[in-house]
Amino acid sequence: MTTPVHLPRTEVHSLTSESTGEAFELWIGHPMEGWATTGDQPIHLLFLLDANLFFGMAVEMTRLMHTLFGELPPILVAGVAYPDVDPVAQSRLRTGHFTPSRDPIFAEAVRALAPPGAPTPAPPPMGGAGDFLTFLRRQVDPFVRDRFGLAAASSTLFGTSLGGLFAVHALRTAPEWVDHIIAGSPSLWWNEEEIFAALTDGGRLGGSEVGPDVVIAVGGGEEGPATPQLNRYKLVTNARRLADECGRGALPCRSVHLEVIEGESHTSVVPSTLTRGLRRLLKP
Repeated sequence: MTTPVHLPRTEVHSLTSESTGEAFELWIGHPMEGWATTGDQPIHLLFLLDANLFFGMAVEMTRLMHTLFGELPPILVAGVAYPDVDPVAQSRLRTGHFTPSRDPIFAEAVRALAPPGAPTPAPPPMGGAGDFLTFLRRQVDPFVRDRFGLAAASSTLFGTSLGGLFAVHALRTAPEWVDHIIAGSPSLWWNEEEIFAALTDGGRLGGSEVGPDVVIAVGGGEEGPATPQLNRYKLVTNARRLADECGRGALPCRSVHLEVIEGESHTSVVPSTLTRGLRRLLKP
């Protein structure tokens, strides 16, 4: 049997959500000392959604950007992951945790994907963003800060796609939690673009006069003639609209920056979203 690749200075902790009883894993990637920087820099904390997909990328890129030229401070990556290795199961779980409500259209689309003659699949769980945010704030955040001595560390939340939708939910409902938010290709189409209706009807929902610094990023190839299958989601159009809402004060953003990254797709844009976002927010 061959030896698997090992990612140095990483560790896994098991956590159970007190609000739902669900099991999670917390994947920790420690920073490494850089050649171009001193060892007494304060460590920044990155809360990473979809760790099953993006943990290796986030750990290696944040380390490289710190150690080689000092583009970033040392960053401890705290990735929230699922113990289930089945990607279908992970997809259902993230849909439940990252969405703020039920979407009947999405549920019907899932049913329509069943092959002819196959049993109609049950729609995935939806609408659990509130409980998931409580889990992050009341369990994950204190666990990481207490265990690794990061009580005063500044922090960033990163999510993309449905994770980007969750990042916007966190911005709306708990703007005091983190210092920075990076929302990549946020799925603002969810439930007929309910977020914009909420802003129109209720204005600012966060209840905070000063919120986090926000970076919104989306691939230029996520909307347009090259990807007609994505056009109905209006990922670029809605990212611009979200930035405008932040700019006019409808969302509690201390600052907002929009990046439309040309030539990138819904998947290829993820590393650029993370690295550009962190560099803009944290560059010394």
